[in-house]
Amino acid sequence: MLEQGVLHVYTDGSSFQNPRRGGCAALLVYLDSENNEQTRDYQDMGSPGATNNQMELSGCIHGLGSAIKFDGLDAMSRVIVFTDSMYVVDNYKNAIYTWPKTKWMGREGSILNVDRWKELVKTIKQL
Repeated sequence: MLEQGVLHVYTDGSSFQNPRRGGCAALLVYLDSENNEQTRDYQDMGSPGATNNQMELSGCIHGLGSAIKFDGLDAMSRVIVFTDSMYVVDNYKNAIYTWPKTKWMGREGSILNVDRWKELVKTIKQL
């Protein structure tokens, strides 16, 4: 159920194994002033060599980037991101609060996809 004044950002990413090629998409959904559902979408289908996790992150980055550019953002009280990626859900708080303090190192060494995690954090902070 959509709420008035809330921008819903639905994201997804995927990757083929052979040849490795990824894509992602984001859909912005909101209610206009007359309570009619409106949508805006973003798709990227051209990421050779990308993994599924990289594309899940890219979907979130592009979705939030689209939210930042959304003309009606000032009228929104919240932005809610929906993703099916446990990789993103389980780690976004680490990317915001923990990993920058540990120089992007985890218990087992370097964090994977650091460039995309940093970009996601930067995008979140712009909202």
